[in-house]
Amino acid sequence: MSGFNEPDAALVLKKDGSFSQWTMYVTPKNENFEMWDGVRTGLDQAVSHFGVDDAQSIESLPSLLKSLGSSTMLFTDLSLSNSENRPTSILELSAIKWSGAHATDQPSEKLNLSKSLQPFYSSEMYSYFSKKHRPIAPFLHQMRLIKSDQEISVQRKSGRFSGRAFAKAMSLTKPGISEHQLQAILNYEVMVRGSSHFAYVPVIAGGKNALTLHYIRNDQILKDNDLVLVDCGGV
Repeated sequence: MSGFNEPDAALVLKKDGSFSQWTMYVTPKNENFEMWDGVRTGLDQAVSHFGVDDAQSIESLPSLLKSLGSSTMLFTDLSLSNSENRPTSILELSAIKWSGAHATDQPSEKLNLSKSLQPFYSSEMYSYFSKKHRPIAPFLHQMRLIKSDQEISVQRKSGRFSGRAFAKAMSLTKPGISEHQLQAILNYEVMVRGSSHFAYVPVIAGGKNALTLHYIRNDQILKDNDLVLVDCGGV
């Protein structure tokens, strides 16, 4: 929706009659953590670069949820029901893929967010939203049916990157290399052409592995005359 790829972030679209407001909830800048994890956008640049109306700290997201009135209809991809089995992190709630803490003894700042959500879970508003919220996915799926000219151009370019990467990988495939080596070739080829990463976890399945649904081990040796099933692409 926004093109903002940093973890622990949310985009809130509020509409009241003819009035609408876009607010991004992001992790504030912090020089100590940015030394380890890289530069963050921060609140000010979230507004200037992404064109939203306002930016707030992600820590204030639970307060926003609790402040909404009883007549508010909430459309979201967050899981706001089944409190007995609720996840412990907003990263799990929003299905954001992340790599976890870096390999140092520095404490993870991400732990603070799950703690800040606990008051919301225990409040009476939690019970209200578990019945009042609706999934946003059907609306997003409907929007994706029609692509803009710019989206079509980007998709065609991405398709060319992936297609040429496949052709290069086919020319280097031979008995004795492993599935993960073939995966590495494909990953390199899509990225060196302009893709930022794989669009999803790749499937590189040789021989009988090609019959395994959602095979992602990608660690077996390819043998002569093996059929190799490849399901991947750059984005």
